[in-house]
Amino acid sequence: MPKHRSRKAGKKQIQQAKFREIQKRAKEYFAENTPDDQKSLYDRIGNQDPKVREMAYITLSTIDINPLRGLGVEIFNDEMTKRVIDSLNDPIRKNSLCVFASISNILNSADLYNKPEVLASYLEKGLLDVIKDNLVNIGVELTSNWGKMHKNDTDKALLYIENSYKLLDTIVVLESICVEENLDFISQHEGLLETTIQIMISKECDYVKEDKIWVNESILYWLTHFLYSLTKDNPGLCDKIRDVSDIGEYITSAISSLEESNIHICSNLSGLSFNLSSGEFIEKLSESESYVNFVHIPATKILIGMNSPQYEFNENFSDNIEHIKGSLSSNNEEEETISNTPPVSNDKLSQIISDFLNEMSGQVKKWKNFAIGHMNALEILSQVLVGLGPQQSEEPDERAEWIISTFTTPVTGLNGDTTLFLEILKHLQSVTMKTKVNLEEIHGIGGLVIDVQYSACEVLIDLLIAAPQMFFDPENEKDSRVVVETVLNALKFQNYASRFVECGLRFLGLYSKNFPEMMRSVLEENKASESFLQLVESVKDTEMIVHGLTILSAMFSTTEHTAEDNERICKLLLHYIQSPNLRVICESLNAIFDIYSEENFDPVLVKLDIVPKLETSLSLYHQMMKDQVHLYEEEEMEFFGEILENLEEFIKYKKEHM
Repeated sequence: MPKHRSRKAGKKQIQQAKFREIQKRAKEYFAENTPDDQKSLYDRIGNQDPKVREMAYITLSTIDINPLRGLGVEIFNDEMTKRVIDSLNDPIRKNSLCVFASISNILNSADLYNKPEVLASYLEKGLLDVIKDNLVNIGVELTSNWGKMHKNDTDKALLYIENSYKLLDTIVVLESICVEENLDFISQHEGLLETTIQIMISKECDYVKEDKIWVNESILYWLTHFLYSLTKDNPGLCDKIRDVSDIGEYITSAISSLEESNIHICSNLSGLSFNLSSGEFIEKLSESESYVNFVHIPATKILIGMNSPQYEFNENFSDNIEHIKGSLSSNNEEEETISNTPPVSNDKLSQIISDFLNEMSGQVKKWKNFAIGHMNALEILSQVLVGLGPQQSEEPDERAEWIISTFTTPVTGLNGDTTLFLEILKHLQSVTMKTKVNLEEIHGIGGLVIDVQYSACEVLIDLLIAAPQMFFDPENEKDSRVVVETVLNALKFQNYASRFVECGLRFLGLYSKNFPEMMRSVLEENKASESFLQLVESVKDTEMIVHGLTILSAMFSTTEHTAEDNERICKLLLHYIQSPNLRVICESLNAIFDIYSEENFDPVLVKLDIVPKLETSLSLYHQMMKDQVHLYEEEEMEFFGEILENLEEFIKYKKEHM
């Protein structure tokens, strides 16, 4: 099994969204600076003037290393890499803090352009050595002088430690560049792991005991998340950590102290405990009871024993934001009547709400930690299910039975009897915001809501793969409908470009293939035809299009629909059969077979001249299969071949009967 390969397709989308802004800044930088200015960046980083160095670091943190921009020599060469790493030792700590942003930007850019050699160069040139040595030195400095240092110096020292672990965590989750060799280099580094665990479990900095200590919650969050990320699918490293005395006692003690204020840290430790024990559990399913006590309960305690982040958002922010919106609307109406003043713009409204949330910064931070904790707990459940999946066992029925029992057995929750499955559904719900403002731009709180929904939907997908019978009980049809309706309602509140849309469509597409009749029934009852047509017409991502076509096929096959919808669907499918992507073409053709096989739909095929167009395209499709054979798995190519055989039969049948 490859090491540390994340299943979350949305992470790459998140990275790309972040880098649109970086690319924008880079474009501005290149427009304003000459090649000579850019070439001098190396010299400015080593300048004696600390202000010059600071501006050089800031410049470096805004540069997109797209190789098409011609920065390869400057950013990738050994001299520049070494100078940037050495800058982490800048005597002005404010400057050294800027360097973390520079390195993070370079490595994120390298990940975006799939250049693992960039990270390899930073590792070989001593990045981890510098970070480890500084962690030790700053730890000694803080321990020796705690309470004697100026607060400004203390804050910068703490920020250095926090940024060290934030950068380390960033590195190990970058899938394109943290390949197996680079991950091994980090895992086997002499001293870094030992220093990290020492900081975490040291008696002098025991977060659980809430002493006055220099390891604050931000440091501990990034430190524990780094260990959690680093130990995923990394059995050799897990063996090393298991040998550390007190590690199990520390994790157990920390998780037992779970409360809203430290949920984000406890969820990281719960994930770490899963990583440390998962191999043994997957091999010995019979010991699952002890596994549940050790790992499963902490995650479920978060999900069952606490309200969802959406509920807490509604309780703490929604009413106040709605009140601000209402007050502004009332004032606008009065001002417009008196002086024809235009209403407040969405940008201004966002700024006003952002200012309001700044005043509630303590509450906002607490809610963010709360949401992150829930998101991590959902990710742990997803890992559990992947380990339990049929692909890992010769006895999938036994595992499916265990999963169904675990997720549907009644338990006592915060608000009475519930099940783990129902609590996951609550994490799919949207916040009850009527205000039309971009919450993602306001302190990132809206983006976190989407992250929670995304994580919950990933768990549903894993459940559907591992135990599909859980999603359709003929004796309890109501519960089966609730699942689909919950996902549908969540999709209503999403921007079409949202990463959650792909995940939601993926779940509904899988559900359609397993239970097409139930899917069709629920969609008809919820009058979802129009919204789904709009969605599939609007999305651009290949995966979203494929999932959307699968759902449309389930919705409209062998059912009556209006002539207007009939023509609209046919035009949509006609558009997608001209795609350059074979998967999109074949899913579109499959939908045509399913929806338009009956003769009562022939008039629209005649009106849009579909059959002659399909016949003309047949040879092109066969040629595309030959040209793109290297892009797809053998199983997919077999599916494409079957579709083209069916197309020939479809054309022949329609020509004879139309």
